[in-house]
Amino acid sequence: MQMDKIIVNLPVKSDNIKKVIDVLYNEPVINRKKLCDITKIKEGTIKNIIKCLLENNIIVETTGYSRNQIFTFQKYTDLFLK
Repeated sequence: MQMDKIIVNLPVKSDNIKKVIDVLYNEPVINRKKLCDITKIKEGTIKNIIKCLLENNIIVETTGYSRNQIFTFQKYTDLFLK
């Protein structure tokens, strides 16, 4: 429910971001290509969604590279560390 409140205020289509969040709950560590394949959302749209999620500290980029980036659903994985 907390995530729903956050995604409503993001400047991307809520249906698309909801699909991405649902995938992230199942696979909290994922790359952009796999996210595109699973959600069937175009790569340009996925880039915009990832940018919004990064800016809101929902996900983090874990590789440090500009190519072949891997993203972690930090808000979700933190729950298991507590």
